[in-house]
Amino acid sequence: MDTEARLAITSLMGRYANAIDYGEQSSWVETFTDDGLFQVFVQDPETPVITARGHAELATFVEGNAANSQKNGSMSLHLFGAIEIVEEGADEIRLRTRALLGATSSDGPAVTSIGTYHDVARQVNGEWRFAERVLRMDRAEIASRGE
Repeated sequence: MDTEARLAITSLMGRYANAIDYGEQSSWVETFTDDGLFQVFVQDPETPVITARGHAELATFVEGNAANSQKNGSMSLHLFGAIEIVEEGADEIRLRTRALLGATSSDGPAVTSIGTYHDVARQVNGEWRFAERVLRMDRAEIASRGE
C-alpha cells in the first residue's frame, strides 16, 4: 500500500471517529459504502448486539446513538491505535485496529470499553470507505479465539 492510500485510510478512521463523537450522523454514514455493514459484538462472539447494513440502517443506528448521548448529557469518545493492514488488494484492504471507547460528561471522561475493529475498506469512486466495520469488544475477541 502506498503512502497516499495509508493516509487516506487514516483519514477515513478519523472522519468516522469525529463524526460519531460530534453527532455528525450523515458524515458518519458516508464513511461506509452504500451496502456497508456495521456490527458490534460484546460478549458472545457469534451474536452481535448491533447490526446495521446499508445507509438507511446505519443512519437509524447513529441517530439513536446521538439521541442517547444527548439524553445522557454525554459525548462519545473513539480513539484508534495499532492499525494493522491484514491483507491488501488494489481496491480493498482488510485492517485490524485497536480501539479505546469512552464518553465524557459533566463528571469528566471515562473509558467504557476496549475492543478491536475488523475492517474491510474499499475504494469507491477514488475514495476509501468501510465496506465492513465489525467491532469485537475484548470479551468477545477473547471468546472468538477459544480462550
